[in-house]
Amino acid sequence: MTIADAAGMNRQASYQLLRMCLAHSAAPLSALKETCSQLESSDWECFLQQLRWHRVTPLVWRNLSAAGESVPGGVRKKIRLMEREARLRNLKHYAELERIGGLLQTNRLPYVCLKGPALSERLYQDASLRECRDLDVLAPREHVALIERLLSEAGYRRVTPAESASPLVVEAYLNSNKDFIFHNALRDIFLELHMRLDDNEYVLPELGKGLFEQEYSCHKNEFGRACLSAEDEFVYLAMHGARSCWARLSWLSDIDAYLSGGEVDLNAVMDKARRWGVEHPVLAAMIMTQKLLFTPLPAAQEALAKSNPFVRLLCSRWERANQRKTYLSPVEQYVLLCFFSFRKKYLMRHLTQFFRISANDIALLKLPRWMFPCYYLLRPFLWSWRYFFSRKRVRVE
Repeated sequence: MTIADAAGMNRQASYQLLRMCLAHSAAPLSALKETCSQLESSDWECFLQQLRWHRVTPLVWRNLSAAGESVPGGVRKKIRLMEREARLRNLKHYAELERIGGLLQTNRLPYVCLKGPALSERLYQDASLRECRDLDVLAPREHVALIERLLSEAGYRRVTPAESASPLVVEAYLNSNKDFIFHNALRDIFLELHMRLDDNEYVLPELGKGLFEQEYSCHKNEFGRACLSAEDEFVYLAMHGARSCWARLSWLSDIDAYLSGGEVDLNAVMDKARRWGVEHPVLAAMIMTQKLLFTPLPAAQEALAKSNPFVRLLCSRWERANQRKTYLSPVEQYVLLCFFSFRKKYLMRHLTQFFRISANDIALLKLPRWMFPCYYLLRPFLWSWRYFFSRKRVRVE
């Protein structure tokens, strides 16, 4: 047996245990203990690596802790330490979300919480269970300048694009990106201020435009924080995971929690997905969850998904990325994004994204606006300078 074969077997064994522990419908304790007893030391090391990559330590330990002595003592100690660190980090983000949310409410600024601690509280009834690395807040673009000033007073600094970036760089950046990124150095917390739901402005535009209208009924948590409705959030999570190739099980765990908890109306989800032109990634999210986390699906959705060749194509590539703990190559991801939606505006925006003026080009070579067409001619040279001569990308952050 080669080293590569052995590594593959280690990955398979530990990956199977990870999925068993993460599934909303937990495996029988006897099966869990038997699987643990079959793992060797190299398998457990691979298991710890997968916990870090998939960012699911608190969720996994919730079930794995019941296996007791079947988990080696040294491994238990490491996992408990990882779980404690993750929970403390999650609670720190939750407290910060309450602080920022209160600040926005005091100033009567509309906003919606995306993912993060609010989603953890909603799906798992525990803000510390779902690992998060930053905060995501969606707000109307016309209020962004005021929110940025309030965040600055609260200790945040804009890092992407940098506060020193010229207006032309910021304008070019927003043409291709959905959010500003802020960092609070004292609290070591990043906050993404979204102005739309996706970098491609034609992904879920109906949902994004309707969120801050009076007739939209936002879900409210016990502290009054506004979130998407269950069906809208399901569609949004499916799109978010799909754009990232479903490379982490933490995103599938959210879909699993929605499907297993019975909170979401799947008929309403599919109706919205069809109207918004994102049926393929939503169906693929369900099939991925069924395959990897053993989630039962209603017969209608399962038959619809498995009969769709585009859904099968997406799932086959994403399952490979998830198991190997890696993102797909930019080229492969670019090709797969073509199958997300067959709406003309979405496809045109996606297929022409590389022909837009780059904020990095403007940051590297400042030209007056009337000379902007020159960036199209200079792009190969500017790209070569960034990636070959300067050996690093000239970033707008």
